Amino acid sequence: MLSVRCAIAAEVAAALMLQFKRYSLEERNERLQNLLAAKQRGESQFECLVAVNDLEVVGTQLLVQQSDGTLYVWPVEFEKPFARTPQAKATRAALYALAEQHFRASGSWIAQTLLELDRDKQSAEMTQHGFPYLTDLLFLGRPYVGSDPLPELPLNLPSLSFDEASNGERFARVLEATYEGTLDCPELNAGERTGRNALEGHKLAGQFDARGWRLFQQDGQDVGLVLLTQHVPDPIWEVIYLGVVPSARGRGLGRVLLIDSLRYALAHGAWEMVLGVDARNSPAIALYEQLGFTQMERRLVHARLRSCGDA
Repeated sequence: MLSVRCAIAAEVAAALMLQFKRYSLEERNERLQNLLAAKQRGESQFECLVAVNDLEVVGTQLLVQQSDGTLYVWPVEFEKPFARTPQAKATRAALYALAEQHFRASGSWIAQTLLELDRDKQSAEMTQHGFPYLTDLLFLGRPYVGSDPLPELPLNLPSLSFDEASNGERFARVLEATYEGTLDCPELNAGERTGRNALEGHKLAGQFDARGWRLFQQDGQDVGLVLLTQHVPDPIWEVIYLGVVPSARGRGLGRVLLIDSLRYALAHGAWEMVLGVDARNSPAIALYEQLGFTQMERRLVHARLRSCGDA
């Protein structure tokens, strides 16, 4: 008998191995351990939705709930023999319907997915079943070893490092202000994205170090901020966010903040800087390319907002 439901404890390992089937056995085990470790640290919780046929897990869908109010929805995966059966289509729809119910009940402000470019079939399925395609996300990198020298810093701006007790709310206000008129996923501004929940989400990227989160000033006014993190144990640093407030745009401050960040990371042992950007944000992409960044990867982004239905 075929049933679609949340996995019981005895089914979780099999469900996750099926969800990660496109990866090597070593990568599957690593992803499983990372999920369990994040759950133990309180950074996230996960749920496996399963299709069970005669006590065998034949289909699955992983949902990962982060502490910042983000729900990551993985595409449905089937065992190959079951994928060719007449029940597969209805079972896929039932799993996505259960995922939507979970999203509505979770309190998350957004459900999102990142897919590799070769997963166009899964992308179409997610759009069909309520988790629509939003944009492409480009991942860019700039190596330090053997690369062009860093450009001179055209302007020195005073900055202060993040401290939750003394300036946490100030960082959140400036971060939220930079969303106005943004070209990076502007659709998200129609939802419940706030500077506060964004900061909480950014803390989960890499190894959080408050010294790499800096707020910049010009003429006594807060004009922008940069959030950096290191992906230990590798000497790779990431710009997880860079933004300039609307009133300070048009002065070349984005370039100043990025050069300052490159120099900061290099001084702290970085071998490479990486970042992600909406493929539609041509001004930002042009700036990154001018400063030596090149494309490493491209992903399909799917997003659904709680407050306004599909993104």
